Amino acid sequence: GQRVAMRNKTGLIFMHGDMLGSASLATSSTGGKISELRYKPFGEVRLLSNQTGTDRTFTGQRVERGIGNINNTLMVHILDDAVQHLPEATSPRSYFPKPQLGCTIAGMSRTQTDPSVLHYNSIASQYDQMLTSIPGDRWVRQAFQSFVTQHVPPGKLLLDFGCGTGTDALSYIGQGYRVIGYDNSPGMLGELRHKCAAEIARGQIMCYGTPYRKFLSSGKDTGDPAPDAVTANFAVLNLIDELAPLFDAFAKMLVPHGQVIVSVLNPFFWKEMIHPAWWKANRIDLASQTVCTNAASSTAIRHFVSRIDRAASNHFARIDQASVGALVRYSKVADQWEQPASLAARIESRLWRAPPLNRSGKFLFLAYQWRS
Repeated sequence: GQRVAMRNKTGLIFMHGDMLGSASLATSSTGGKISELRYKPFGEVRLLSNQTGTDRTFTGQRVERGIGNINNTLMVHILDDAVQHLPEATSPRSYFPKPQLGCTIAGMSRTQTDPSVLHYNSIASQYDQMLTSIPGDRWVRQAFQSFVTQHVPPGKLLLDFGCGTGTDALSYIGQGYRVIGYDNSPGMLGELRHKCAAEIARGQIMCYGTPYRKFLSSGKDTGDPAPDAVTANFAVLNLIDELAPLFDAFAKMLVPHGQVIVSVLNPFFWKEMIHPAWWKANRIDLASQTVCTNAASSTAIRHFVSRIDRAASNHFARIDQASVGALVRYSKVADQWEQPASLAARIESRLWRAPPLNRSGKFLFLAYQWRS
Protein backbone atom coordinates (compact mmCIF):
# COMPACT_ATOMS: atom_id res chain seq x y z
CA GLY A 1 0.00 0.00 0.00
CA GLN A 2 0.90 3.64 -0.31
CA ARG A 3 2.22 5.54 2.69
CA VAL A 4 -0.20 8.21 3.90
CA ALA A 5 1.63 9.55 6.96
CA MET A 6 4.84 9.33 8.92
CA ARG A 7 5.99 10.61 12.29
CA ASN A 8 9.25 12.37 13.15
CA LYS A 9 10.45 14.52 16.04
CA THR A 10 8.27 17.45 14.90
CA GLY A 11 5.08 15.41 14.85
CA LEU A 12 2.83 13.77 12.27
CA ILE A 13 3.51 14.43 8.56
CA PHE A 14 0.93 13.52 5.91
CA MET A 15 2.21 12.24 2.54
CA HIS A 16 0.25 12.91 -0.66
CA GLY A 17 0.92 10.94 -3.82
CA ASP A 18 0.17 11.46 -7.47
CA MET A 19 -1.56 9.01 -9.82
CA LEU A 20 1.64 6.90 -10.06
CA GLY A 21 2.04 6.66 -6.30
CA SER A 22 5.01 9.04 -6.21
CA ALA A 23 5.55 10.91 -2.94
CA SER A 24 4.97 14.45 -4.17
CA LEU A 25 3.67 16.55 -1.27
CA ALA A 26 4.12 16.58 2.51
CA THR A 27 1.80 18.54 4.78
CA SER A 28 1.53 19.14 8.50
CA SER A 29 -1.39 18.07 10.67
CA THR A 30 -2.88 21.55 10.15
CA GLY A 31 -2.71 21.28 6.35
CA GLY A 32 0.32 23.51 5.82
CA LYS A 33 2.76 22.54 3.06
CA ILE A 34 6.10 21.23 4.36
CA SER A 35 7.74 20.10 1.13
CA GLU A 36 6.98 19.38 -2.51
CA LEU A 37 8.62 17.04 -5.01
CA ARG A 38 7.59 16.87 -8.68
CA TYR A 39 8.84 14.60 -11.44
CA LYS A 40 9.26 14.53 -15.20
CA PRO A 41 7.68 11.58 -17.10
CA PHE A 42 10.54 9.10 -16.50
CA GLY A 43 11.34 10.02 -12.91
CA GLU A 44 13.76 12.93 -13.29
CA VAL A 45 13.24 15.49 -10.56
CA ARG A 46 11.49 18.59 -11.93
CA LEU A 47 10.85 20.51 -8.71
CA LEU A 48 12.33 20.02 -5.23
CA SER A 49 11.09 22.23 -2.41
CA ASN A 50 12.77 21.24 0.88
CA GLN A 51 13.13 17.54 1.74
CA THR A 52 10.07 15.29 1.82
CA GLY A 53 11.38 13.38 4.82
CA THR A 54 10.60 9.99 3.27
CA ASP A 55 12.77 7.55 1.32
CA ARG A 56 9.85 6.82 -1.03
CA THR A 57 10.18 8.79 -4.27
CA PHE A 58 9.20 8.22 -7.91
CA THR A 59 6.29 5.70 -8.18
CA GLY A 60 6.69 5.11 -4.44
CA GLN A 61 9.99 3.26 -4.79
CA ARG A 62 12.57 3.39 -2.01
CA VAL A 63 15.91 5.22 -2.18
CA GLU A 64 18.93 3.56 -0.57
CA ARG A 65 20.18 6.23 1.84
CA GLY A 66 23.88 6.91 1.64
CA ILE A 67 24.25 5.87 -2.01
CA GLY A 68 21.18 7.44 -3.60
CA ASN A 69 20.22 4.34 -5.58
CA ILE A 70 16.50 3.86 -6.13
CA ASN A 71 14.86 0.44 -5.99
CA ASN A 72 12.88 0.96 -9.17
CA THR A 73 12.26 -1.50 -11.98
CA LEU A 74 9.50 0.49 -13.67
CA MET A 75 11.89 2.73 -15.58
CA VAL A 76 13.78 -0.29 -16.92
CA HIS A 77 10.63 -1.86 -18.36
CA ILE A 78 9.50 1.44 -19.92
CA LEU A 79 12.84 2.14 -21.57
CA ASP A 80 13.86 -1.40 -22.46
CA ASP A 81 12.36 -1.34 -25.96
CA ALA A 82 13.82 2.10 -26.65
CA VAL A 83 17.31 1.15 -25.45
CA GLN A 84 17.60 -1.76 -27.88
CA HIS A 85 17.54 0.74 -30.76
CA LEU A 86 20.51 2.71 -29.43
CA PRO A 87 23.76 2.16 -31.34
CA GLU A 88 26.37 -0.15 -29.89
CA ALA A 89 29.18 1.67 -28.10
CA THR A 90 32.36 2.03 -30.06
CA SER A 91 35.07 0.43 -27.99
CA PRO A 92 37.60 3.08 -26.95
CA ARG A 93 41.26 2.63 -27.78
CA SER A 94 42.10 2.35 -24.10
CA TYR A 95 40.38 2.49 -20.75
CA PHE A 96 40.46 6.28 -20.63
CA PRO A 97 41.07 8.96 -23.24
CA LYS A 98 44.12 11.09 -23.81
CA PRO A 99 44.04 14.33 -21.78
CA GLN A 100 43.26 16.44 -24.82
CA LEU A 101 40.07 14.47 -25.46
CA GLY A 102 38.47 15.96 -22.36
CA CYS A 103 35.46 13.73 -21.80
CA THR A 104 33.91 10.96 -23.86
CA ILE A 105 30.66 9.10 -23.30
CA ALA A 106 30.03 5.88 -25.18
CA GLY A 107 26.61 4.55 -26.14
CA MET A 108 24.57 1.91 -24.35
CA SER A 109 23.14 -1.26 -25.82
CA ARG A 110 20.19 -3.36 -24.74
CA THR A 111 22.43 -5.89 -23.02
CA GLN A 112 24.11 -3.11 -21.05
CA THR A 113 20.92 -1.62 -19.62
CA ASP A 114 21.45 -1.04 -15.91
CA PRO A 115 18.72 0.16 -13.54
CA SER A 116 21.24 2.22 -11.57
CA VAL A 117 22.42 3.98 -14.75
CA LEU A 118 18.87 4.92 -15.68
CA HIS A 119 18.23 6.18 -12.17
CA TYR A 120 21.39 8.25 -11.89
CA ASN A 121 20.74 9.76 -15.31
CA SER A 122 17.33 10.87 -14.05
CA ILE A 123 18.61 12.54 -10.87
CA ALA A 124 21.94 13.88 -12.15
CA SER A 125 20.86 17.52 -12.11
CA GLN A 126 19.67 17.21 -8.49
CA TYR A 127 22.34 14.84 -7.20
CA ASP A 128 24.62 17.38 -5.55
CA GLN A 129 21.70 19.05 -3.81
CA MET A 130 20.44 15.70 -2.55
CA LEU A 131 23.77 14.70 -1.04
CA THR A 132 24.70 18.06 0.49
CA SER A 133 21.34 18.16 2.25
CA ILE A 134 22.38 15.25 4.49
CA PRO A 135 24.93 16.26 7.15
CA GLY A 136 26.28 12.73 7.54
CA ASP A 137 27.13 12.50 3.84
CA ARG A 138 29.37 15.57 4.13
CA TRP A 139 31.11 14.02 7.13
CA VAL A 140 31.68 10.74 5.28
CA ARG A 141 32.98 12.46 2.13
CA GLN A 142 35.51 14.52 4.05
CA ALA A 143 36.64 11.48 6.03
CA PHE A 144 37.15 9.37 2.90
CA GLN A 145 39.14 12.11 1.20
CA SER A 146 41.36 12.27 4.29
CA PHE A 147 41.77 8.47 4.15
CA VAL A 148 42.94 8.75 0.54
CA THR A 149 45.50 11.47 1.32
CA GLN A 150 46.96 9.32 4.11
CA HIS A 151 47.74 6.57 1.60
CA VAL A 152 48.51 8.41 -1.64
CA PRO A 153 50.81 11.46 -1.67
CA PRO A 154 49.68 14.58 -3.59
CA GLY A 155 50.88 14.85 -7.15
CA LYS A 156 49.80 11.33 -8.04
CA LEU A 157 47.21 10.35 -10.65
CA LEU A 158 43.92 8.97 -9.27
CA LEU A 159 41.26 6.95 -11.10
CA ASP A 160 38.00 8.03 -9.45
CA PHE A 161 35.76 5.01 -10.15
CA GLY A 162 32.10 6.04 -10.06
CA CYS A 163 33.07 9.71 -10.08
CA GLY A 164 29.50 10.97 -10.36
CA THR A 165 29.27 14.74 -10.77
CA GLY A 166 32.92 15.29 -9.88
CA THR A 167 32.66 16.51 -6.28
CA ASP A 168 35.47 14.26 -5.06
CA ALA A 169 37.52 14.96 -8.19
CA LEU A 170 37.43 18.70 -7.51
CA SER A 171 38.56 18.13 -3.94
CA TYR A 172 41.44 15.92 -5.09
CA ILE A 173 42.52 18.57 -7.58
CA GLY A 174 42.56 21.12 -4.78
CA GLN A 175 44.92 18.85 -2.82
CA GLY A 176 47.37 18.54 -5.70
CA TYR A 177 46.25 15.33 -7.42
CA ARG A 178 45.38 14.73 -11.06
CA VAL A 179 42.19 12.76 -11.68
CA ILE A 180 40.69 10.41 -14.24
CA GLY A 181 36.96 10.24 -13.60
CA TYR A 182 35.02 7.17 -14.74
CA ASP A 183 31.26 6.74 -14.56
CA ASN A 184 28.77 4.71 -16.60
CA SER A 185 26.04 7.36 -16.25
CA PRO A 186 26.07 9.90 -19.12
CA GLY A 187 23.89 12.21 -17.05
CA MET A 188 26.34 12.32 -14.14
CA LEU A 189 29.31 12.86 -16.46
CA GLY A 190 27.42 15.69 -18.16
CA GLU A 191 27.16 17.41 -14.78
CA LEU A 192 30.87 16.78 -14.19
CA ARG A 193 31.82 18.33 -17.53
CA HIS A 194 29.84 21.45 -16.65
CA LYS A 195 31.11 21.72 -13.07
CA CYS A 196 34.75 20.89 -13.87
CA ALA A 197 35.07 22.60 -17.26
CA ALA A 198 38.08 24.68 -16.23
CA GLU A 199 39.90 21.70 -14.70
CA ILE A 200 39.23 19.59 -17.79
CA ALA A 201 40.55 22.39 -20.03
CA ARG A 202 43.76 22.52 -17.96
CA GLY A 203 44.21 18.75 -18.17
CA GLN A 204 43.77 18.26 -14.41
CA ILE A 205 40.68 16.10 -14.87
CA MET A 206 40.14 13.55 -17.63
CA CYS A 207 36.72 11.94 -17.64
CA TYR A 208 35.62 8.80 -19.38
CA GLY A 209 32.26 7.07 -19.67
CA THR A 210 31.37 3.70 -21.09
CA PRO A 211 29.12 0.81 -20.02
CA TYR A 212 30.50 -1.12 -17.10
CA ARG A 213 31.06 -4.33 -19.07
CA LYS A 214 33.25 -2.48 -21.53
CA PHE A 215 35.17 -0.94 -18.66
CA LEU A 216 35.96 -4.44 -17.37
CA SER A 217 37.30 -5.57 -20.74
CA SER A 218 39.43 -2.48 -21.26
CA GLY A 219 43.18 -2.67 -20.94
CA LYS A 220 46.14 -0.39 -20.56
CA ASP A 221 47.49 1.05 -23.79
CA THR A 222 51.12 2.08 -24.30
CA GLY A 223 51.51 5.82 -24.02
CA ASP A 224 48.48 6.42 -21.80
CA PRO A 225 49.13 7.55 -18.22
CA ALA A 226 48.54 4.81 -15.66
CA PRO A 227 46.88 5.84 -12.39
CA ASP A 228 48.76 5.42 -9.14
CA ALA A 229 45.59 4.60 -7.20
CA VAL A 230 41.91 3.84 -7.69
CA THR A 231 39.38 5.53 -5.42
CA ALA A 232 35.69 4.65 -5.14
CA ASN A 233 33.63 6.69 -2.69
CA PHE A 234 30.05 6.36 -1.45
CA ALA A 235 29.44 2.65 -1.82
CA VAL A 236 29.91 2.29 -5.58
CA LEU A 237 30.98 -1.33 -5.00
CA ASN A 238 27.65 -2.03 -3.30
CA LEU A 239 26.01 -1.79 -6.72
CA ILE A 240 28.24 -4.60 -8.07
CA ASP A 241 27.79 -8.27 -7.22
CA GLU A 242 30.86 -9.94 -8.71
CA LEU A 243 33.87 -7.93 -7.55
CA ALA A 244 36.75 -10.14 -8.72
CA PRO A 245 36.49 -9.01 -12.39
CA LEU A 246 36.55 -5.40 -11.21
CA PHE A 247 39.75 -5.88 -9.20
CA ASP A 248 41.24 -7.72 -12.19
CA ALA A 249 40.49 -4.65 -14.32
CA PHE A 250 42.03 -2.34 -11.72
CA ALA A 251 45.18 -4.46 -11.72
CA LYS A 252 45.54 -4.04 -15.49
CA MET A 253 45.19 -0.27 -15.24
CA LEU A 254 47.32 0.65 -12.23
CA VAL A 255 51.03 1.27 -12.06
CA PRO A 256 52.99 -1.50 -10.30
CA HIS A 257 52.46 -1.32 -6.53
CA GLY A 258 49.33 0.78 -7.06
CA GLN A 259 46.51 0.99 -4.52
CA VAL A 260 42.73 0.57 -4.50
CA ILE A 261 40.86 2.60 -1.86
CA VAL A 262 37.11 2.11 -1.51
CA SER A 263 34.18 3.16 0.66
CA VAL A 264 31.46 0.55 1.17
CA LEU A 265 28.34 0.20 3.27
CA ASN A 266 28.87 -1.71 6.49
CA PRO A 267 26.85 -4.94 6.24
CA PHE A 268 26.52 -5.03 10.03
CA PHE A 269 25.92 -1.45 11.10
CA TRP A 270 24.88 -1.61 14.75
CA LYS A 271 22.59 1.43 14.65
CA GLU A 272 20.47 -0.35 12.04
CA MET A 273 20.65 -3.84 13.48
CA ILE A 274 19.23 -2.84 16.87
CA HIS A 275 15.85 -2.28 15.20
CA PRO A 276 13.64 -5.36 14.61
CA ALA A 277 12.60 -3.89 11.26
CA TRP A 278 16.17 -4.38 9.96
CA TRP A 279 15.98 -8.13 10.51
CA LYS A 280 12.66 -8.31 8.68
CA ALA A 281 13.84 -6.20 5.73
CA ASN A 282 17.22 -7.88 5.18
CA ARG A 283 18.63 -11.36 4.78
CA ILE A 284 22.13 -12.48 5.74
CA ASP A 285 23.57 -14.99 3.29
CA LEU A 286 26.56 -16.69 4.90
CA ALA A 287 27.27 -18.73 1.79
CA SER A 288 27.71 -15.70 -0.47
CA GLN A 289 28.88 -13.46 2.40
CA THR A 290 26.39 -10.71 1.63
CA VAL A 291 23.53 -8.86 3.25
CA CYS A 292 20.71 -8.00 0.86
CA THR A 293 17.32 -6.42 1.28
CA ASN A 294 14.31 -8.68 0.85
CA ALA A 295 12.80 -6.28 -1.71
CA ALA A 296 12.98 -7.98 -5.09
CA SER A 297 13.70 -4.71 -6.89
CA SER A 298 16.68 -3.69 -4.72
CA THR A 299 20.11 -3.59 -6.36
CA ALA A 300 22.22 -2.79 -3.27
CA ILE A 301 24.50 -5.58 -2.03
CA ARG A 302 26.32 -5.24 1.27
CA HIS A 303 29.48 -7.32 1.02
CA PHE A 304 31.27 -8.86 3.98
CA VAL A 305 34.78 -7.43 4.16
CA SER A 306 36.13 -10.96 3.77
CA ARG A 307 34.25 -11.23 0.46
CA ILE A 308 35.89 -8.07 -0.85
CA ASP A 309 39.29 -9.31 0.38
CA ARG A 310 38.80 -12.57 -1.50
CA ALA A 311 37.78 -10.77 -4.70
CA ALA A 312 40.91 -8.62 -4.54
CA SER A 313 43.30 -11.37 -3.46
CA ASN A 314 44.65 -12.29 -6.90
CA HIS A 315 46.36 -8.91 -7.10
CA PHE A 316 45.90 -6.95 -3.86
CA ALA A 317 46.10 -7.33 -0.10
CA ARG A 318 44.22 -5.16 2.39
CA ILE A 319 46.57 -2.88 4.33
CA ASP A 320 44.19 -0.61 6.22
CA GLN A 321 40.60 -0.28 7.38
CA ALA A 322 38.68 2.63 8.87
CA SER A 323 35.05 3.42 9.55
CA VAL A 324 32.87 6.48 10.14
CA GLY A 325 29.32 7.06 11.29
CA ALA A 326 29.54 4.84 14.37
CA LEU A 327 29.23 7.57 16.98
CA VAL A 328 28.04 10.76 15.30
CA ARG A 329 24.35 11.36 14.61
CA TYR A 330 24.20 10.98 10.83
CA SER A 331 21.26 13.33 10.33
CA LYS A 332 22.70 16.07 12.53
CA VAL A 333 26.51 16.00 12.51
CA ALA A 334 27.71 19.52 11.65
CA ASP A 335 31.42 19.00 12.36
CA GLN A 336 34.20 19.38 9.81
CA TRP A 337 36.42 16.31 9.62
CA GLU A 338 39.66 18.26 10.09
CA GLN A 339 38.23 20.32 12.96
CA PRO A 340 35.73 18.17 14.90
CA ALA A 341 33.97 20.02 17.70
CA SER A 342 31.50 17.61 19.34
CA LEU A 343 32.71 14.83 21.62
CA ALA A 344 31.37 12.08 19.32
CA ALA A 345 33.07 13.60 16.28
CA ARG A 346 36.39 14.03 18.12
CA ILE A 347 36.39 10.42 19.30
CA GLU A 348 35.41 9.11 15.88
CA SER A 349 38.04 11.12 14.00
CA ARG A 350 40.74 9.97 16.46
CA LEU A 351 39.88 6.26 16.67
CA TRP A 352 38.34 5.59 13.24
CA ARG A 353 41.24 3.32 12.17
CA ALA A 354 41.49 1.36 15.42
CA PRO A 355 39.43 -1.67 16.50
CA PRO A 356 36.60 -1.93 17.25
CA LEU A 357 35.61 1.45 15.83
CA ASN A 358 37.18 0.72 12.43
CA ARG A 359 34.46 -1.85 11.76
CA SER A 360 31.49 -0.25 13.52
CA GLY A 361 30.41 2.73 11.40
CA LYS A 362 27.86 3.19 8.64
CA PHE A 363 30.63 3.24 6.03
CA LEU A 364 33.80 1.15 5.90
CA PHE A 365 36.95 2.47 4.21
CA LEU A 366 39.28 -0.24 2.84
CA ALA A 367 42.76 0.28 1.39
CA TYR A 368 44.37 -2.39 -0.79
CA GLN A 369 48.00 -2.53 -1.92
CA TRP A 370 49.33 -4.34 -4.97
CA ARG A 371 50.88 -7.67 -3.89
CA SER A 372 54.66 -7.91 -4.27
